[in-house]
Amino acid sequence: METFNQFVTWLNDNETALSAFAALVVIIGVTLSPMGSGLRRALSRSAQDIQIDKTMAPGADQLNGQSNHQDHNNGAASLSDKPSVAVLPFENLSGDAEQAYFSEGIAEDIIVALSKLHSLFVIARNTSFAYKELSGQGNNLGKALGARYIVQGSVRKMGERARINAQLIDTETDEQLWAERFDRDLDDVFLIQDEITAKVISILPSRIEAADLKRTHNKPTHNLKAYEYLLRGKYHHHLRTQSDNAMAYELLSQAVEADPNSAQAFAWRACVIGQALFRGYRDDEAATEEILKDLRAALALDDEDFECHRVFSGVYTIQQNYDRALFHAQRAFELNPNDPRVISQYGELLVLIGDAEAGIEMQQQALLVDPYSPDDRLTHLGFAQFSARRYQDAVATFKKISSLGAKHHAYLAACYAQLNDAVSAEQQAAEVLRMEPGFSAEEFVAQLQYKNDADAQHHLEALRLAGL
Repeated sequence: METFNQFVTWLNDNETALSAFAALVVIIGVTLSPMGSGLRRALSRSAQDIQIDKTMAPGADQLNGQSNHQDHNNGAASLSDKPSVAVLPFENLSGDAEQAYFSEGIAEDIIVALSKLHSLFVIARNTSFAYKELSGQGNNLGKALGARYIVQGSVRKMGERARINAQLIDTETDEQLWAERFDRDLDDVFLIQDEITAKVISILPSRIEAADLKRTHNKPTHNLKAYEYLLRGKYHHHLRTQSDNAMAYELLSQAVEADPNSAQAFAWRACVIGQALFRGYRDDEAATEEILKDLRAALALDDEDFECHRVFSGVYTIQQNYDRALFHAQRAFELNPNDPRVISQYGELLVLIGDAEAGIEMQQQALLVDPYSPDDRLTHLGFAQFSARRYQDAVATFKKISSLGAKHHAYLAACYAQLNDAVSAEQQAAEVLRMEPGFSAEEFVAQLQYKNDADAQHHLEALRLAGL
């Protein structure tokens, strides 16, 4: 059971989200958890036949405060030069709460389409969706989200037809730059998404090149029923409860059955299985094989599915095949440079292979894109700063985390020991042992899977110096 949790933790943005394989989890995980040797052996066997390589919303002051360390960070600073846009979940006007998956799904697909464009800075889904109750407050909402532009709208689904209203707001002036209503058969929903995305891109002052538009035309599936199953499955997956996880698995299985050529259906089903393992809803060995099978199928159907590349990067990291892990991490980032899970997992890998400074840049970028999940992002940033020997920065970062676990106290103990603050190091070490009496510094460091012995030895000596 523990090894499955560790596996999922590595393979989750969501939930490194929207949180571990769980966030493949919203979706492949943000926490730095140990990974067991038993699972590594299972993965080594399972991956031999892989043929494809591969609760509160923050305020504006919080968003601004989280980027104050980025003045010297060229990677993160350059993001401010791009037009920033947030897509809110479209309001469900159908009079049926169960239809929320459809309106939210349309907005989510627009986020994915826009985030693939390197010319835009797109606010992460879980951040913008946290503000859906404030959709009418354009100016203030834009400041809170850090977005210059807001895309919002509504959906009224009536039988086999839908009325979709969409608008683009300049949050600095509260000016409505564009608005349009679409009355269409549901069969045209893909065309509507394309139209909305194209309109937004053409209006933004960055003058996005028309050539980039072709990247928004990759539909999840051309089968309407399969697409509805996909949207509903993703909706339940994001709710994360055991019953919703089971419902998501069933719906995504129906999506696969309805359209066996849907790469996203396979990829998201793998996410759901990973979420089940991470949260203890499943503990069977067969689940690992299911995940790998679905990922292989998804990439065979669409080699440009960034989620699959992200997951494969995690698999190869667990196998300590760092070259392949880096290849897939880079590929995922090329395909979707605005997804915080992709950015964070890529940054974590950079730290593990010995490039901690580059890892810090990536984690700061992930935090800038997704300030709504600060604890996850801050955990990774603090780890990167510690590995870079920037102990004061790491201490400041870990202290911003709202709920500290044993691993956070272990990092803090190591930092204070390296700063020659014996009293603070002893206090943090005591907290580690209180929360986890069987804590082992050797196991903790071994499970992080540093590529270079020097990095592992640095971490181990710091923990021992702190008394752990």
